[in-house]
Amino acid sequence: MIEWLNHIDTALFLALNGIHFSILDTPFWYISQVAIWIPLYAVLLYLIIRQDSKDFTEFHWQTIVGLVVCIVLAITMADQLSSGLLKPLVGRLRPSHDPSLDGLVHLLTDPNGHIYKGGKYGFVSSHAANTLALAAFISKALQYRAWNTVIWIWAITVSYSRIYLGVHYPGDIICGGLIGVISGSLFGFIYQKWRMKWIS
Repeated sequence: MIEWLNHIDTALFLALNGIHFSILDTPFWYISQVAIWIPLYAVLLYLIIRQDSKDFTEFHWQTIVGLVVCIVLAITMADQLSSGLLKPLVGRLRPSHDPSLDGLVHLLTDPNGHIYKGGKYGFVSSHAANTLALAAFISKALQYRAWNTVIWIWAITVSYSRIYLGVHYPGDIICGGLIGVISGSLFGFIYQKWRMKWIS
């Protein structure tokens, strides 16, 4: 069963990774970088704080503290489960490090001129876990539906970029994403309970 799943995962990876265009290489490289999304994070925090402060005329500092703590805990949980526990425990090579796929994987060159391969192990994707944890959390905390759509599109795009860059199998992304959604939903629920205590 595991062999069959691995075969399907590899075939799907090669099909998806094989769909690449040179014009998209640089955009997907930057999409995968954490720092470039800081302005988006700032906007989302602003919107969440604004909805609870009546356009900043009535602050609820307790909810702001709860918000920051819950976001940090959601991402920390997702990150530690993915990179701290599962990657070394499972020990599945990334496609970029798998000798059997040598020459078959589309890899990019980073801004320093080095071929980007990521770390040795890839199951599960921490990018998928962390971004989907944030998306799941935000979708519970933010009342602006349009922005909730934006955050899910962002999380899925970042996750897909890892396949495009050749450093994760689809299975890495799916399982990492599940961890992220569970983590983000859990702390989103906790935040909502905390928020209602101070807003109501």
